Amino acid sequence: MKRKLLTVLAVNILLVLGACGPPGTPGPQPPPGFVVLECRNPGSHQDVAKTPIIKNTSGQQLPIGHTISWSSSDGDSGQVTLQAPLAPDSEVQGLGTAGQVYNCVASTWL
Repeated sequence: MKRKLLTVLAVNILLVLGACGPPGTPGPQPPPGFVVLECRNPGSHQDVAKTPIIKNTSGQQLPIGHTISWSSSDGDSGQVTLQAPLAPDSEVQGLGTAGQVYNCVASTWL
């Protein structure tokens, strides 16, 4: 639980700091081993549960049992524990509370 909170906090800090820098300057670098993954709202009907799609953009295969954390702009968050290896550029679906209009971010530790 503590690691999940720290991961969500770190992602949000990186997003805020990256948005505050002057144009053309590189944003802050994440801590070693921390990777921000692609996360998107599939735009489908999500009245029962939010289903963010998380893409493995780490360049590495993530093993069975690996945990990916995600958070959304409407305050929801969750974790996905891999039931099978996740190859680079492959996707997995998260599950959260109902919500239609949101953006999301996902991250993991390698």
